Amino acid sequence: MATLNQPQLHITWANVDVTHDISALIEEFTLTDSIEGGRDEITLRLNNQDGRFLEQWPPQHGDVIEPVIVSSAGRWVVGKYTIDKLSVRFNPTVIVVSALAQEINRDALDKVQSRAFTHTSLHTVVRTIASEAGFVSHVTGQDVSLTRLDMRQESAHQLLQRLSKQYDHYYAIKGDNLLFMARIEAGELNIDLTRDTRLKSADFEISPRKGYARATMQYYDAQQKALITHTEQSPNTPGDRTLKLHDIANDLNDAISKCRAGLSAENKSAGGEGTLTLFGITIDAGTEVLISGAGQLPTYWIAEKVTTTINSTTGWTTRINLKVKES
Repeated sequence: MATLNQPQLHITWANVDVTHDISALIEEFTLTDSIEGGRDEITLRLNNQDGRFLEQWPPQHGDVIEPVIVSSAGRWVVGKYTIDKLSVRFNPTVIVVSALAQEINRDALDKVQSRAFTHTSLHTVVRTIASEAGFVSHVTGQDVSLTRLDMRQESAHQLLQRLSKQYDHYYAIKGDNLLFMARIEAGELNIDLTRDTRLKSADFEISPRKGYARATMQYYDAQQKALITHTEQSPNTPGDRTLKLHDIANDLNDAISKCRAGLSAENKSAGGEGTLTLFGITIDAGTEVLISGAGQLPTYWIAEKVTTTINSTTGWTTRINLKVKES
């Protein structure tokens, strides 16, 4: 991550550099990045007091915006975004342009269908879907053999979201890239709540709910011709709470993966959540955040969503949505 001082925003709009024309009219720029499946988003709040964005310069649905943030730390190329929505406000008169990360063939991912994948693997299914939709796939992590995987009136996007939760992977669309990856470490940020000058505000909510010590799931053993119940322990969670997964896994390895993913998802939500708002910092979603100076609050957190804002009055701020990192 970097500390950005005196940032400036350069804008290319529909292949034209409009930085000189609209810089003085940009009241706020926001970039939202999340580790959960979906698309990054930007918003531009533009002063429209003279009506130019409703008359001679009307933004068009589908226009491509390419922002670049320039500061003393260097250039931050944010990517390409396609205008998706416009909001017009009066008194004061502003127009808010919302744009989503550009994708090459979202329709192929959103088409609802029913189909079956047989005698395959998790990674093969993901690569097949990516290829059919015209995306470049980036797949990492442990592969899992699948005897059969059914899509029942769901889209490929919904299937990938479901699989990412079942197998504890990170799924997202970034431009023409489809990412389906084992949870990655995206760096580290250390914040001392008592003395860090970058800190604007902090808010934490700790959940008293206890986590699950184990998870159970049935799978079909072809040799024994019987349903077998597998139990997976959570090594760092005390107590005797058991998470019962009612789906039937393909085999033992599938049961192990789904039990571990289920424990991971449930125990994350049991820890707590929080927000940090910082001055002049850029980090990626997925970054590990270490909190000190907070008494008995947990030390290790994960940046679940990062919202970066450049405001013409208040400057550069970064709002980080945190969740407790699973032990």
